[in-house]
Amino acid sequence: MLILPVIAALFVTGLTYNLATGRATWPNTVAQIMIATVALGLYGLFRRERAVDDRFLVWLLRNAEPLGRGAATYNGTRLTLDTHLRFFEATTSFLVISVRLRSRLFIEGPDCHARLGIACTLATLLFGWWGIPWGPIFTAQSLWHNVRGGRRTTVRHELADLGLSLRHPDRAADEADLT
Repeated sequence: MLILPVIAALFVTGLTYNLATGRATWPNTVAQIMIATVALGLYGLFRRERAVDDRFLVWLLRNAEPLGRGAATYNGTRLTLDTHLRFFEATTSFLVISVRLRSRLFIEGPDCHARLGIACTLATLLFGWWGIPWGPIFTAQSLWHNVRGGRRTTVRHELADLGLSLRHPDRAADEADLT
């Protein structure tokens, strides 16, 4: 994620150099300021998204047992292990470094965040393709997922990514009957 402030710093450095040497032109100055501002804005957005996502993942860990027994309630929404979640991706690249950034997880249905999907898509279009060889590849993948409404996952999959493996309570009971 630190690639965005690095990009902003490089454009500000270039702007400073151009101003100091008298090589600055009005269109280049405006473009450099806009790119640096957008990069820093996206950095702030993804930091906030990461903080929200971290709080949700901590909640998942703390509520793994009730989820394993059937369900738990998060902000008034009933979640089970099979509840579908979605997230968007943004790709940022610079030269040989390409990074995919994930938005926070959204509960499918009540949480529809099209604006964030648009922001991730615009960030990918602006900053994604600049890295070789993975920039164009990651950019195409991120754009494909974002225009289709984001990537889909489940509570069970996210808990597994956090190192917990939980079975659905009905399946666990069935497996216990077999032994």
